[in-house]
Amino acid sequence: GLVGFLAVLRRDQIARLVGQLGIVDGVTTNPSLMAKEGGDPRRLLFLDTETTGLSGGTGTYVFLVGVAYFSEGGDELITRQYFLSDVSAERPLLHALNDLFSGFEAVVTFNGKSFDWPLLETRYTYTRLKCVMRDPPHLDMLGPSRRLWKDRLPSCSLDTLESQVLGVKRGFDVPGWRIPSLYFQYLRVGHIGHVLPVFDHNEHDLLTLVALTGHVARILDAPDDIDLDEDDLSMLAAWHASLEVGTPIANKDFLVNAFPTLGENRREALKIAAGLRG
Repeated sequence: GLVGFLAVLRRDQIARLVGQLGIVDGVTTNPSLMAKEGGDPRRLLFLDTETTGLSGGTGTYVFLVGVAYFSEGGDELITRQYFLSDVSAERPLLHALNDLFSGFEAVVTFNGKSFDWPLLETRYTYTRLKCVMRDPPHLDMLGPSRRLWKDRLPSCSLDTLESQVLGVKRGFDVPGWRIPSLYFQYLRVGHIGHVLPVFDHNEHDLLTLVALTGHVARILDAPDDIDLDEDDLSMLAAWHASLEVGTPIANKDFLVNAFPTLGENRREALKIAAGLRG
């Protein structure tokens, strides 16, 4: 078996990912998404974890930490995956994460404010280490996604957003509920093959997170370039109307017609709709 922890590095050209996985460069070209957090897009760290359970607490290990970030030139997306190949190596892994975290200003996750990041902080506390990113600016894309699509989709899970919003069809993927058992199998047998599907799952979730963030960034900064349907327009106009008169106007036709007339206020309405302002 492996000893300690394993770090896997991968570099992909943005141009290749655009065609393959629907990745868009809206995060780097449309900076308003992170304006609230005051972050340079190249200093954003996209993060997703795999754990031994969903309950959290001191008995739950983070055994795989996947991160993604843009190269200095902005033409590459770099992914790193830190794998806890032996639970006794948790401190070295957390030290390695600290080395990485020191180069970034803000974190982007999906449901990470309530799960991934608090659990990581718990692991630092439990091992008597200090995380160098204490309470960092944190953009959790679950919130904006719910604001924009909760009334339109059966759920706002990452896989639903991937297929219904980004239009990406994922191939074989290990179900999330199986991931802890695969890691326990690895610990018993010591064969990396048991967790390779988890590496693939984690990497794909990271790429989807980047793509989703870029898609929302494009909606916020260039609404005229996005194909918004009547439901999108009515929802966004309703938010704008609620600011102006105190309560949303119920007439859908009015709302659909109102949004195009907002002019420069469209961008502000979109940001408010996505829950990224105020």
